[in-house]
Parts: sequence; structure tokens; C-alpha cells
Amino acid sequence: MNFKRKAFGIPVWLIALAMVASFFAAGYAAVQIYTLSIPSSVTVVDTSAGLQLVASDGTTVVTSLPWGSVALGATQTWSGYLENVGTVGLGTLSISSPDLGSVGTLAWNLPANEALAPGASCPVTISLTVAESASLGTYPFTIQITGSPANTTVVITASDPIDFYGRYWAVTFDRPMPPQQGMNGYVGADVNEMHNSGDTMTVLWTLPAGPNYLIFAITQTGGSSYGTYSGTITINGQAYAFSGVYGGHPVQINFTI
Repeated sequence: MNFKRKAFGIPVWLIALAMVASFFAAGYAAVQIYTLSIPSSVTVVDTSAGLQLVASDGTTVVTSLPWGSVALGATQTWSGYLENVGTVGLGTLSISSPDLGSVGTLAWNLPANEALAPGASCPVTISLTVAESASLGTYPFTIQITGSPANTTVVITASDPIDFYGRYWAVTFDRPMPPQQGMNGYVGADVNEMHNSGDTMTVLWTLPAGPNYLIFAITQTGGSSYGTYSGTITINGQAYAFSGVYGGHPVQINFTI
């Protein structure tokens, strides 16, 4: 009996204090689950590159990423495919946002030198991380995906055992070689460099996908009686042998990217 009377005798102020403590605890927990609603759209910077995002089903073209609500300090991801529907092979891919600002950061799992040939696609995961210091609210922003054309690598090694002089080596792509202009080599060629017999010349050039050709010429004159150059022209790892090159007698290599 005495026990029951003591129980009912708990001071009112103690009960009130417990209620206040519960209120602040509930309020603190509510702050912890505040989130940001951040919709976004996808913009391809270079439309000629033909880049697009495709959903995980492999067919649905994606024009916006529905991030929904993202907690402060948390990371939300989207996974699908990046596809090159253009005619130019891409050798450098990047992702950025010009208007996300200090709200957060974007990242993806593609290396900077990821190659994406025309018609090819690759799996991609895009991550949005919201900053701990971001203000609450809704922040629409734009995602920019940029693709830079991949270079075609041409490596030329040429030699003439009886020619010891420096000569202009010239290359043109998908057009005739311009005429030689005296001591200046092939002015107007895509590449016009001075080299000696036995040298190796490397050319990086952007070309469309499909059939292409190059013309290689050397300013050594006097005809075959002064010797002729022979060697290899390697294009993206594929080697082509040539011989009989001298001034006025270039070589044409046909190839496909």
C-alpha cells in the first residue's frame, strides 16, 4: 500500500521534464532525415557526337535522371548504358554539371580515356553526392556528357640506304597530295615534317568512321636512280608495307576505321 502511494506521488515537474526531453529527441531525429529533391536533365554538349543515355533495359533512351530525394551527405546512383549513335569514334568522355554548384558533386565509373566506337555502348553508373552543407530545397540541374573524337594513330618508318639528306615527309588524309613547293616541301599537306632516312614519324589525326585513305610523299627527287624509300605505315596497330617512294611518286594506303 505504501508502495502505491509513493508511485502516485511522482512530482509533476519530473513528468514534464521527461516530455520535453522526448520532444527534443524526436526533433533531432527528424532533422537527420531531411532530404533534397534534385531532378536533373541530360544534355549532350556535342550533338554531332551522337551520345545518349539508355536505361538498363538496353532500349529506352533516357533524357532525365529521377534522383528523387537524396539525404545530406548521401550518394545516389543511376545505372544504365552510354551509347554512341554517331559516326565518329570517341576517345575521351567526360561528365560535368555547369549549374550544380556547391549542392553536390557528380561522378561516374568511366575512365577518361574510355573509347566508344560508332554504334557501341558501355555500362555506366552515374553518382550524385549531396554535400553535408547543402541548404534544404529543390535544385534542378543539368548533366553534361561530352565526347571528344578519337584520334587515328599513324606511325611511319621509312628509309633509303643511299639517301643521307634530310627530306620533307608529308601526309594527307582523304584528298590528293598538294604539289611540292621547292625547298618548303608539300605546303598545304596535313603533315609536312623534315626527317632523315630511318626516322619514324607519328601522326595523330581525327577521321570519320568508315573507309579512309592517306597519301605519303617524300621530297627526294631525281627518280629511282637516287634510291627509293621503303618501310611501313602502321594505322591504329595495322601495318602496311610500302616501297618505291621518292619525289613525284607517293604511296596511297587505303584503310577503314
